[in-house]
Amino acid sequence: MTADGKIWLSALPSKILVLAAAYSVAGILTLAANIPPVIVTVVWLPAGIALTATLVWGYRVWPGILLGAFAAHAAVHLDASNGGTFFMTLVVSVFIGLGAVLQSFAGAYLILRFAGFPRSLNRLRKANILLWGGPVSCLVGTAVGGTASWLAGSTPAIGLVGHWLNWWAAETLGVLTILPLASVWLAERRRISLRMRLFVILPVCLATVLTVLAFICPTAV
Repeated sequence: MTADGKIWLSALPSKILVLAAAYSVAGILTLAANIPPVIVTVVWLPAGIALTATLVWGYRVWPGILLGAFAAHAAVHLDASNGGTFFMTLVVSVFIGLGAVLQSFAGAYLILRFAGFPRSLNRLRKANILLWGGPVSCLVGTAVGGTASWLAGSTPAIGLVGHWLNWWAAETLGVLTILPLASVWLAERRRISLRMRLFVILPVCLATVLTVLAFICPTAV
């Protein structure tokens, strides 16, 4: 990246725009892939993107998370065939965005409070980093977004628990995929060689792909 590029990306509005674009693109591609035989979202990578951006750039980038989440869900679900109205879809998308913001705040706070930002492999090995950032903090987004979907009528009450569990699992896997990759990549080069980076990155990517395939094609893995 050129010096001008670094200066541009150092500005808060630029960070917000980059985050919103990354979140929305990843979200739209993920949601658009939910066609038969895929009926659920297996890995929600935007959750990991939002948490990593909050850890690296600070809490002030929250508008990027809100805009990205809103754009992703509104773009995919603004369809009368989904059974919801235009206005209700926008409202639910806003609440999902707020849930994503609160979740990234919770994850960043818990990690920084109890573990510290994982800029080295030694620190990343601490299980509490992934625990706070993944299973624990993802309860926030699940509670807000899942409840908003239920109140809007897009999720039947009989399937609410299953919907919450799937939402939580997808968000958690997204964090557990992105956070280790970002941590290894952001670590100082003198501390971690390229070979060691690949040693961490490749297994994480392989595990994510196998997880998705296990849901899409149970007989393929």
